[in-house]
Amino acid sequence: MKFIGQYIQQFIARFRADVFLENIGTSSETGVLVVDSDGKITKNTSISGGVAGTVTVADESTDTTCFPAFVTAATGDLALKTGSNLSFNSNTGALTATSFVGPLTGQADTVATIAGLAPNTATTAASQPNITSVGTLSSIATSGDITLGSADPHLLSNGDMTFVLDNDNDSSSVQSFKFHNNTTHGSGEIASLDELGNLQIDGGFMTGSTSAMNSSGVLLVAAQTNITSVGTLTGLTVSGDPSFTSDSFTITSATSTRPTVTITNSNTDQKPSTLVFKKSATGADSDNIGVLAFNADNDADQEQNFAFISGGINTAADSDESGILDIFVLTSDGSAANPKSGFKLTGSNANNDVDVIIGSDSTSLTTITGDLQVNGNDIKDDDGTTCITFDSSGNTTISNDLTVGGVAGDATLVISADTDNATETDNARLWFKQDGDITEGAIQMSSNVLNIINNISAAGGISFQTGTTNNTGTTDPATGATERMSIASDGTITVDGITSTPSSGAAISLNSSSATGSPYIEFTQNGTRRTFIQHNDTDNTLKLASEFGAISLLTGTTGTNEAERLGISSAGVVSTSGDLTVGGDLTVSGNDIKDSGGNTAIALNGTGGFTTPDNVTFSKTVTVGGAGSTFALGIRTSTITLNTLACNNLHTTPHTLVSAAGANTVILPISGLIRVDRAATQTNSASNMDFHYADQEPGTYGQTSLFHIRRFMYNDTGDRVFTIVGLSGAESSQNLTDDVNKDLEVSVASALTTNCITSLTIYLNYHVFDIS
Repeated sequence: MKFIGQYIQQFIARFRADVFLENIGTSSETGVLVVDSDGKITKNTSISGGVAGTVTVADESTDTTCFPAFVTAATGDLALKTGSNLSFNSNTGALTATSFVGPLTGQADTVATIAGLAPNTATTAASQPNITSVGTLSSIATSGDITLGSADPHLLSNGDMTFVLDNDNDSSSVQSFKFHNNTTHGSGEIASLDELGNLQIDGGFMTGSTSAMNSSGVLLVAAQTNITSVGTLTGLTVSGDPSFTSDSFTITSATSTRPTVTITNSNTDQKPSTLVFKKSATGADSDNIGVLAFNADNDADQEQNFAFISGGINTAADSDESGILDIFVLTSDGSAANPKSGFKLTGSNANNDVDVIIGSDSTSLTTITGDLQVNGNDIKDDDGTTCITFDSSGNTTISNDLTVGGVAGDATLVISADTDNATETDNARLWFKQDGDITEGAIQMSSNVLNIINNISAAGGISFQTGTTNNTGTTDPATGATERMSIASDGTITVDGITSTPSSGAAISLNSSSATGSPYIEFTQNGTRRTFIQHNDTDNTLKLASEFGAISLLTGTTGTNEAERLGISSAGVVSTSGDLTVGGDLTVSGNDIKDSGGNTAIALNGTGGFTTPDNVTFSKTVTVGGAGSTFALGIRTSTITLNTLACNNLHTTPHTLVSAAGANTVILPISGLIRVDRAATQTNSASNMDFHYADQEPGTYGQTSLFHIRRFMYNDTGDRVFTIVGLSGAESSQNLTDDVNKDLEVSVASALTTNCITSLTIYLNYHVFDIS
């Protein structure tokens, strides 16, 4: 075995797997074992200190992420290290580090763009995140952003510092110098200055430590002694008390309904806002203080003052001051326009009142749309004469003449009373006073009767006069007039010399001069008497005579609808246009009563009986038999129509056919019709219809029903007509009180199908029995 081991040591040994050396000792030898390219282990003594002095490397340009090796000291046996913040891309040659410290000197043939720097031959490449300092630069050109990362960066210059916008003179758009409050361009912009000199600030504007303007454009600075001009203001809010010294203050707007000047008081008390016109110089009488003018162009584009309000001093005396307010409008006479006062208020310096002038000339028209209240007592004319006087009770006195009417149209004087038709004793009255305060005459209404009154001494009376004189102006209408009729204070009536003296209590009395005078009233035409009314003294009869025609007696109800009620022809035939009621007996001298055609309607037989040649039709109730005023049997009719709603509710709400006729009366239906306008099919077989007395609904056939239809309209497919025939021998009540003085009603036992009937009309003939 020893021989074999020695033999092995003399030859080359190859191991295909791992080689382990155990329990290796230490020594001061400097040689180290190395492995060559064939895997052969040899000893190398050229590595000083046991560390290799050289490393074999190869050119490689494909790895994109490499980490350069470095040591932590300048000399010595040191371990190689790498840092993740220092990398190298062998494919592009880019060296990346988080920062570079120290000056960059010299000039490379090509240099990638460094943020903020641009050498003469710079090309575009990624930005450099941090450059701590650079040498002196004659100029800097950038195509991207410049970021100053210090907490308080500074741009310093020993001379002027110029920032140029739109260096290429591009006129297609306006370039701006902008300030942002974050790193995202286009958002967070807080200010900009464009190449035209326009400065926009989104926040406030401060001068020193004082806020001069807020973000809404409101000036916040202290008062300025002089501001000569400002640009266009879209709004101006002043919180203090501004004062303007200027010859004119103009507000101009091209917008419809603008400009608008608003004075607002937001206080909750009752004090108003105030617009003051002030004249500070020593005042004098008739000084004009202020004018509110309304100007516009006429149709020739000439500016005119169409209206103005003027306020001024009437009296300037201390403690006795009074003012004037005048409203002027432009008025024209057809050739030239001049301003004239239409409403003038003048204060008094002594009477503590205000005089008012309305209108300009005597032709001015003053219109008051609503009521006019006069708190004083008088209305005066232009020379101060009192024309109308009012007292505290509402009475009005007109001092002189009152003229009603004008150039054209009717003139009507209306005196009204009791306009609400509430009190019949309120009357319209026109009184006449003279001889002091004596009310000598009146024309008035009294309980719907027109009174013409003269109430004075025996010398009084009423005179009716006519004439043919055309009096004008202020000439008394009685001039040239002749009395045609008069009524003396004792009631004597004189008509053209004919005297009528009424007796006691009479309204009109024609007093004959003799016992057989037979006084009369006649009506003539062209001098010929046509008709007359006469009292015949011989037999004390009143004659109503028409000597050339008939006599007609007319009545009416409205004042315009009068019609003949009784007529007597010239041949003596009497006719009536309405009913003839005879309070006593009617005696017919002949034997016949004829109709309007001359045909005999009733022939009297002379013994109290009569016959009629034709049928007799009675439109009202015919009462047969009975003693005295009590009837025994009355045949009457009744008609009712029920709509859809009433038919729907007929099972719960009976409808009255005939109202109760009074004590000791019983109503009995005898015949009639029921006409049904059907809307839809009635499908309730339990809807029986019954006529019954009140409180007996729905009525029971054979007990309380007077008329019965079983299964009313059940499954009928069209309109129907039913004949009403009284029940023969049927029981209608089970006592002697349910039918006395009771309504006759109709109802159904169960609800009809909803909306199955459009209308239902019942025509009924019935008797009313007196069972007393």
